[in-house]
Amino acid sequence: LSLYAQYFMPVEAVEVLTNLQDHTPALAWTRIEAELRAALGEQYHDFEIERTALAAASLGQVHRALHIPTQTQVCLKIQYPGVAEAIKSDVYSLSRLVSMLRLMPKDLNVDAVFAEVEQMLYQEVDYGHELAQTEAYFARYGNDPRYVVPRPLSEYCSDRLLVLSYESSHHVQNPCEQNLSQTQRNFLAESALHVFLDEFFVWNRVQ
Repeated sequence: LSLYAQYFMPVEAVEVLTNLQDHTPALAWTRIEAELRAALGEQYHDFEIERTALAAASLGQVHRALHIPTQTQVCLKIQYPGVAEAIKSDVYSLSRLVSMLRLMPKDLNVDAVFAEVEQMLYQEVDYGHELAQTEAYFARYGNDPRYVVPRPLSEYCSDRLLVLSYESSHHVQNPCEQNLSQTQRNFLAESALHVFLDEFFVWNRVQ
């Protein structure tokens, strides 16, 4: 909803929901550590994991870590326990609430909207699908100097954990990004457009 509420909910609701994208509180380390140990087994000792989350969202959170065998920085994206199992009931409850409060236009098919939201959420928690997509994009764009694609460490990944190379970046609202020259902006736009057209008309795969 934080991504799509602007199309059918009041501005006040959109502002609250959008805030969740960057300000979701992380789950306590003691709880997450148990989940990481369960997901990694003996391979847990291959990492020195930072206890403070690098990022957190509604479905899981990310911790930066040192991959000891290669001495490289990686990211561990761990899914919260019970998230996948709760999707159907949560979406149903939310759809009923939105209908009762009459937050959507009268001519909008609420059931169809939330059926699509539910389908998208199931895809969000399908880490096997996400891993396959990331591997495919790394194979296609990993050596292209215009792009940075995280490299999956597939041997550590599972249905609830993704391990990817850590790639440093700046938020799009960062002052250094806001002050890019027109030449740099043109380059970014052309590079993004190339991926878009490549996906649809050459590769037949959309990230």
